[in-house]
Amino acid sequence: MTKLGIFSKLEIGTLKISNRIVISPMCQYSAKNGNASDWHLAHYLQMALSGAGMIVIESTAVSSDGRITMGDLGIYSDQNETKLKQLIKSIKKYSNTPIVLQLSHAGRKGSITFPWKGSRPLKAKEGSWQTYAPSEIPRTSASNLPAELDLKQIQSIKDNFVSAAIRASRAGVDALEVHIAHGYLLHQFFSPISNKRTDKYGGSLKNRIRLIIEIIEAIREVLPKNKIIGARVTAQDWLENGSTMDDCVELVNQLKKVGIEYVCASSGGILPITNLKAYPGFQVKFAKELKDKTGVLIRAVGQIQDYKDAQNIIESGDADMICIGRGYLHDPRWVWRAASYFDKKITIPNQYERGYL
Repeated sequence: MTKLGIFSKLEIGTLKISNRIVISPMCQYSAKNGNASDWHLAHYLQMALSGAGMIVIESTAVSSDGRITMGDLGIYSDQNETKLKQLIKSIKKYSNTPIVLQLSHAGRKGSITFPWKGSRPLKAKEGSWQTYAPSEIPRTSASNLPAELDLKQIQSIKDNFVSAAIRASRAGVDALEVHIAHGYLLHQFFSPISNKRTDKYGGSLKNRIRLIIEIIEAIREVLPKNKIIGARVTAQDWLENGSTMDDCVELVNQLKKVGIEYVCASSGGILPITNLKAYPGFQVKFAKELKDKTGVLIRAVGQIQDYKDAQNIIESGDADMICIGRGYLHDPRWVWRAASYFDKKITIPNQYERGYL
């Protein structure tokens, strides 16, 4: 049996990827009214030429009030769809790398300034908007107060996810990834810290994951069968009385039943300050446990920057894919260097090949 490594091929449903390295979704906060910009073209084309097996376009809002900041990408209008389609068409002129789009709703984490301006709540004069959450609980004492969603509004959010999925598919993405982590709306429903509802969407774990499952089921119904769906999940909240690894295992098992093809195992985010202590590969143990207990294809993420560490994770069977984020921003040629280190052949653009070492 051939030993697997980061440059081994992988099939995810109908999607074939050339290696196990995935460029992580990383918000650029550079859109206007949700529309992709020239910055996005430069950023994602560079990603697509990186040699990675797959790239994931940043958290993309399913509605205008589902944005984190005013600069978030969106997929809730005709113009958003047109601009995304143009972006993907331009990328695919030069690269066959599969493109995934991450769908998200910020919930109570929305209506804030850009990170380089402090990520503070927007003021009314700055264009703030009403945020929504499972319960009327702000993320911090300084955050704007979210409105508790009623059942009609929850249905509207489900509809927004479905419409966004249809638009994204028409725009040409190869796969979708639903964001259920990092303290955004679907994670807010999942976590008992932020979800204090007493109706069918709160209380028990079954109720707290109900909306997530309903959204995935609805997306799967409208998405072409050849388009796969993945998810980024929260392994644990790193907080007393927060969501646990056992909760996540149950969530992933239920996601598997409704058509999720892969899962990215992240953690934390429901509150700004937790018991989380980060170090290279600190979330790999979550990936391994999810892989062992669910059988779903798993992507590991979390300060994985060394080629040898990434290789060991795949070789050991702890995960099926490696997600590179900040390491890629620091070194956009990470994959090239890794391929050179392991003496593996990857696709290099003809224009750059004479400079590849």
